[in-house]
Amino acid sequence: MICYLPQIYPDELLYSWFCRYYVHSGYPSYIMAIDDLLTRRTAKINYEFAAELNNEAKDVIRQVVDSATLILNHTMFPYYARFAAHDRRKAAMDALTNGNANISNLLPFPTYKGERYLMYCPACAAEDRISYGEAYYHRMHQIRHIGICTRHRCRLLSTGIKIHGNASPRLFVAEEVIPQGAVHKSVSDAVVEQFAQYEVDVFSQPLNMSGTVPIGFFLTEKLRGTPYISTVGCMRYITRLHRDLCKAFTNTTYQEHHLQKLYLGYNFDPHLIMMVAYHLGISHQDLCNPVKQQTSEPKQPPRTRVRSSYSTRAGAQAQDWDKMDKVSLPAVREAIKRLHIDSKGRPRRVTVRAVCDIMGWPNKRLDLLPLCSAEVRRYRETMPQYWAREVVWAYNQLAITNKHINWKAIRDLINIRRKNLHACTPYLIQHTDTTIVEIIKKL
Repeated sequence: MICYLPQIYPDELLYSWFCRYYVHSGYPSYIMAIDDLLTRRTAKINYEFAAELNNEAKDVIRQVVDSATLILNHTMFPYYARFAAHDRRKAAMDALTNGNANISNLLPFPTYKGERYLMYCPACAAEDRISYGEAYYHRMHQIRHIGICTRHRCRLLSTGIKIHGNASPRLFVAEEVIPQGAVHKSVSDAVVEQFAQYEVDVFSQPLNMSGTVPIGFFLTEKLRGTPYISTVGCMRYITRLHRDLCKAFTNTTYQEHHLQKLYLGYNFDPHLIMMVAYHLGISHQDLCNPVKQQTSEPKQPPRTRVRSSYSTRAGAQAQDWDKMDKVSLPAVREAIKRLHIDSKGRPRRVTVRAVCDIMGWPNKRLDLLPLCSAEVRRYRETMPQYWAREVVWAYNQLAITNKHINWKAIRDLINIRRKNLHACTPYLIQHTDTTIVEIIKKL
């Protein structure tokens, strides 16, 4: 039975509050605290959000702080939900308010390679012990990839406590985990500090639960007037933007396709969104409250001029597509070149979908660009023709590495079926000499 809840500290993670409740209440074992807090002993705890609280625990907590304040000010919900679609943001908020801690299917969580841990700032921990008599876990220190405490300009340290969705119901008390007198290392990189402060400013902004402007649309609007979009505004230069982002953020691991998905509305990674916004000079206030740019609508022409006015607009639009077709042709050729043979020299198949993805276009855009479309058609090939290029490439790779060339080696290298190998043999001669073709036929 919960008889007492300690004061919840500024920017304290909800999980940290539960840990301090366990210590302050004098439980001889954390399992007993778990019994009073969770629906069952095997219930999962999400360090960044909450846990599967039982009804008694929820009633006692609501007497101390209301659910909305607890979620918005003491969990990582504002970080993950800020740029999500409106309906998913609202559904996740409702789920957390009702005590459902498992919202992995409601918010678009970014994938993370490697292990993540609860982080802490040694200087903050020392101050907390002076001000409150104990250390606790801060939300700001759990922002993904932030790496530093912007208040003390020092690097964050790991507690060794892994953050994952299926954490066992353990209560790792910060006062016991964070060592006394931990040495902090200062950060001297001004760019890293400034961007970290930008991330904190975005995270600290009130969450606009009613915002409906898609983040991909908003960032596209902010490209206007930059070198990353065509004059007509119909084509985004994602390759150029990705190159400049890699120069500005030297430690980034994001690939070009991550940016493409962001602008197409399939990627909601907060860290990537903030990187793009910071690079484009978007203030944290504007990023947190995206609005559509107001455009002045032309006055309706008189009835007698509707036909001529429509013809004029259609003619102007046709000129715009013609201009875009000519301007885009070199970029399309470069995209085809990258697709036809990748950076490792392996053949790839050129398709309309692949070219449009690289250019950041909708799938039907090439229908309006005849020159670009004709360039893509030049490289159109059937699957047997493509398999022939792959088989010849595999043969040459095995010959270079002095490996024994047989059917199994080629199959393992390019994952081709024997029937597909037979189907592509008529086209082998287009890519190699007759001697090698005869060797491949005998495999």
